[in-house]
Amino acid sequence: MQQNLDYEREIRAARNQAMFRLVSEKLTEMYESFSSDTGPLVIACECADAACVAMVELPAEEYREVRRNPRHFAVHSKHICPDVEKIVAVRGAYTIVENIARPPMSQRKPSRARRTHRLGSRRSWMIGNGSGSIT
Repeated sequence: MQQNLDYEREIRAARNQAMFRLVSEKLTEMYESFSSDTGPLVIACECADAACVAMVELPAEEYREVRRNPRHFAVHSKHICPDVEKIVAVRGAYTIVENIARPPMSQRKPSRARRTHRLGSRRSWMIGNGSGSIT
């Protein structure tokens, strides 16, 4: 029961972070289209709280670095959720965190046992007489 609640919380946190990531990307696109300056960006806090309205200011290059890893997010330093995130770097008013929640089942890679089973069944077909049946 507790495991299901934890999993649901992880999913909610990941969805919230993804939503704030989209907002931040749109803000960044607008900023870059109106300015040739590479000064600081103001983005939406990418924390796990769907009700958060905080803004985070960080250098443009730092934000691009955060974006290179899809599990990294820039959050206000007081908005860290330790049960679904780990701290990557503290930068004063904001912190870079990594989402440590498990990916949804649909995005997980098959386990080694499942890969081996599929490979094994393919091999037995390939060993056959070419008609799909094993001789």
